[in-house]
Amino acid sequence: VEQFAVNSFAMSTICRGLLTSPPVSQPFAAQAMRAILRCSITACDWVLGNEEALTIIIDGVRHRDLTVQQYCIWSIFDLSARNKGARLLVQRGGWVRLKVLLYTENVQTAAKVAAISCLKHFLLGMDRVAGPDEELILRLADLLRSDHEGVQDACAEILARMIQQDYISLSVKVHAANNCPQSDNWGYCDPFVKLMINDQQHVTPTLRNTLSPVWDDQSHFSISDKNDNLIVQLYDWDNTGAEVLGQIELTCPRLHELGTELGLYRVGHALSEKAATLNNDAELRATTLLQEARVAADALRHNGLEEATKVRDQLLEEARFIGSDGKAEAKKMVVDAAALAQSLLLAAKGQGRVLEFRAEQEALKIKSEAKKKAVQVERVWADTVKDMVNVPARIDLLTKQAHVKSDRLRSQASEEADKMLLHSMKEAMIIRSGAHQESERILSLKQGWHMVMEMDKNGLTGKPLMGFKGDIDGFDDNGKVVGQGGKRLEPSP
Repeated sequence: VEQFAVNSFAMSTICRGLLTSPPVSQPFAAQAMRAILRCSITACDWVLGNEEALTIIIDGVRHRDLTVQQYCIWSIFDLSARNKGARLLVQRGGWVRLKVLLYTENVQTAAKVAAISCLKHFLLGMDRVAGPDEELILRLADLLRSDHEGVQDACAEILARMIQQDYISLSVKVHAANNCPQSDNWGYCDPFVKLMINDQQHVTPTLRNTLSPVWDDQSHFSISDKNDNLIVQLYDWDNTGAEVLGQIELTCPRLHELGTELGLYRVGHALSEKAATLNNDAELRATTLLQEARVAADALRHNGLEEATKVRDQLLEEARFIGSDGKAEAKKMVVDAAALAQSLLLAAKGQGRVLEFRAEQEALKIKSEAKKKAVQVERVWADTVKDMVNVPARIDLLTKQAHVKSDRLRSQASEEADKMLLHSMKEAMIIRSGAHQESERILSLKQGWHMVMEMDKNGLTGKPLMGFKGDIDGFDDNGKVVGQGGKRLEPSP
């Protein structure tokens, strides 16, 4: 057979014999071709790679000779045994020819049995190349009422296998739980897990007095609807009855994704990217918050410094004014104004009569205003010091107040700025800590962990089920759960 399979001339001669040889010889050519294809993968590959030979065999499904027709159908059976051949036969029309044959009334029973057997390679298996339409299924069901036992058996087998292949075997292992909630007076829990899908359920053993149970419990389910969800419920056992604490719901596509090596890689890669993005976003938010806080704190310190300087200068100026001679101050103002007026006149001299006149007017105005201001200053000074018993003591007091108020304002501004920075640092720490915890939870999904959602009598609350992280050692005076060394345990999902 292998010698025939590797001999292209011999294979071509046999194929052409289905068409060109005398009618009495054509059944022998068809029988020989089927025998070779049945025994040799090499021969099957040759036919699939030879367009003329493949066309001759497909056309043989409609051959007038019933023996040739039957052996051509069985040849298609051998060619379609592998996914590669089945796909090529679908493309070249072999699949359609077989379906048409089932609807033809005057077809030999053996040919119908052969055609129905061929359909298995197209309709069954994980990599099936054709999907059954409703009309084909109804036709197969109708052929179950055939008078020929071979047709009945072939139809029953393919329909049963089509139904069976829609069922998926789901294997679930409940490994462990962490941070279960305290549910009894001793600070412990008696947890067990119930799995439910498609009216099937499985319950793990109950583990007593633990918040970190390890079950390592394996269960198996048969499921037919890929849209059904696996419901995982966490219970706490009690003498009066079990209490449901929380629930996880996983879709079958998600379970299938987590159940393959490639799916786990993709899920892990996506989760790693999500965790990295979460941490990066949190770091950016925290950094931006701190930068804005530093800018605001610097502005607060700067404004406080300006206010302190302004208050100090005002008090020092008041002290200097009190300690000065009012008449001397007034006289100095008049003298300074006269000097300024004289400089204006000198600057305008020789620049023309108009400019000299304007300078004279401006000089007179400066002198007049200086005299008025001098009188006012002398009066204010007299009113200020007339009731003072000890002017030097008042000057010392104002000087001290200037420095004390200035220092206090600077200190207040600095404290406010420090508080602002401290508050921002706490907020940044909360942002980073929250992102870190969430990223750890996301990355834990790579190891098969899932967060249990809280349940009450009305159903899911939409909140994570909270428990205690760590080993319980007892209770404090307020009845709070504490760990080793009296350390208070923090709630954790």
